[in-house]
Amino acid sequence: MAVLRKNLPNVKLRVVGTSTTDAYDDALEGLTTSLDLTDVVTLTGWVDNAELEREYRRASIFCTLSDHEGFGVPILEAMARGLPVVAYENTAIGETVGDAGLLLSSKEPAVVASAIERVLSDQSLSDRLSRSGRERSKLFSSELVADALDRALSWDYSL
Repeated sequence: MAVLRKNLPNVKLRVVGTSTTDAYDDALEGLTTSLDLTDVVTLTGWVDNAELEREYRRASIFCTLSDHEGFGVPILEAMARGLPVVAYENTAIGETVGDAGLLLSSKEPAVVASAIERVLSDQSLSDRLSRSGRERSKLFSSELVADALDRALSWDYSL
């Protein structure tokens, strides 16, 4: 955010959800304060389903830089809602996002800020990612996933 605000001074960040440790929360709050970002960064903490839906609706972009994300359900939720996605490519993130988002090989602040700024300032890119994300998310519908799981579990391993 400190880097991004240089070119987009009105940008805001909302970190939605709860962390796993108080130490992580304290570190985020400390970093936000030390970088003088308390007026633009909001840590929501835990939200219920209705609040989560409101957060998705108010967002312009979905960004995740997780080192330990598995499948990435929040990414699919964002794509299904038409949010352009910027994500650090790690674990299964690349397979989840495919070409429906900007995948980053680095979490360096300048790299992340540049990707976010690009999506926020290029309407045609934002629209393309939004459309692609909606389409890609359909590949993970409960029906398609259930069928794939049924096929995998019914495989004859005795061959």
